[in-house]
Amino acid sequence: MADENKNMTIDDLAVLIQREFVASKKEMHFEFAVVKNELAEVKADTAGLKIELKEVKTDVKWMKDNSSELFNKLDKFITLYEDQKTELKSLANQLK
Repeated sequence: MADENKNMTIDDLAVLIQREFVASKKEMHFEFAVVKNELAEVKADTAGLKIELKEVKTDVKWMKDNSSELFNKLDKFITLYEDQKTELKSLANQLK
């Protein structure tokens, strides 16, 4: 191989360099295509996450808006329970 390089002309060297540039260019195009596809997948995943996050935000807002109603009902239930407990104690005392 070393002997072949000694007999190379500048034109031969130019042809070899041109071939290397073409091969490198093809490799770069392939790599860029791979990166482009991966980026498209990431964008699609991100879009899906945005939709899911929007749904979660909607659910959290609904829960915040309706939590006071739930707590009010729980307070009423606890009050009824305590009233019933008091009445049962009163009845138990009367029976004694």
